[in-house]
Amino acid sequence: MDNHIWLTLILLVVGYSVLLISFNAFMRRWLKVEKRKAFSFNFVNDTHKKIDRTIRTFFVILILVSYFLTVAKDPLDDSFVFVPFFILMANFIVTDSIQAIMEWKVAQKKNEAIFTISQMLLSVAFFLSLFSIFI
Repeated sequence: MDNHIWLTLILLVVGYSVLLISFNAFMRRWLKVEKRKAFSFNFVNDTHKKIDRTIRTFFVILILVSYFLTVAKDPLDDSFVFVPFFILMANFIVTDSIQAIMEWKVAQKKNEAIFTISQMLLSVAFFLSLFSIFI
């Protein structure tokens, strides 16, 4: 049974990776958006950089607080099990939303903003489906 869960997880991650790569290639061609560097921050300006760092700092503190709350609670109480998942999901949604807003309003890159939002929605759908499968 335990091997089945790992196989399912690996297949889902590989399937999501293939879907995301295909989706990004399609959306980049359709919206005429340049390819972004993987794992890099794409700040529009210094204000965006400050906002993003503030948000990330807030979510790191929130993760640490949730960790200490989880450790301090009764070991048989599993009410805090999925809290880190939701904090990370909220961090992802907030940072990508700020990225899209800054691209739309400040940099006047409307297609970049649409691309960012579409990536975020695809990723949120994947993580929520992953969450629903493994509950």
